[in-house]
Amino acid sequence: MPIPGRRPRAAWAVVGASALLGLYLLACNAVMFGQYVDDMNWLVCAEQMLRGSLNRAWHHPPQLEVSLNWGVPAMLMPFLAVFHRPVLLLKAFMACLFFSGLGMFYLATRGRFPGLQRFPYLSILFLCDFMLAFAGNIMGEPGYVFVLGLIVWLLFERGWFESEDPKRWALVGALAGFIVLLRSIGFVAPI
Repeated sequence: MPIPGRRPRAAWAVVGASALLGLYLLACNAVMFGQYVDDMNWLVCAEQMLRGSLNRAWHHPPQLEVSLNWGVPAMLMPFLAVFHRPVLLLKAFMACLFFSGLGMFYLATRGRFPGLQRFPYLSILFLCDFMLAFAGNIMGEPGYVFVLGLIVWLLFERGWFESEDPKRWALVGALAGFIVLLRSIGFVAPI
């Protein structure tokens, strides 16, 4: 029976998570769209892929796009197919990817930090200036953090690490392969 006047721990966790998500959504527009040329390249490449073309839209004569990792445009394509190009909404989507990836990573690793140690761990993980400043960037980092968090969560929070089910391991392998397409450094995930 809960003590009158005290909220259960789960309610505080929801309030804390909501506050952190709100902070990420507020910070999603910290960096101007186009400040890093990559964000515009990813967006235009995803739009070209939706049209069935792998040509650079900004190049004349047409040239096949071979220099970009195709993971970010592939991750943007479903969003763009539904919502088109509202940049602020796209930045909020990327901030949500960043936040949910960190959330899954935290859920899978929180047991290593007992008691009050979790608060510094949470602040280092979620309130790092890099994470907040780049939360809404349309770049590879939000997708990378999301897929990495998903892999770690599936393996350690959902118990897939002990599983011998080949379908589960095939999915983990596919996710580990996709993370390489998001950021080249993702090749360490399969290792």
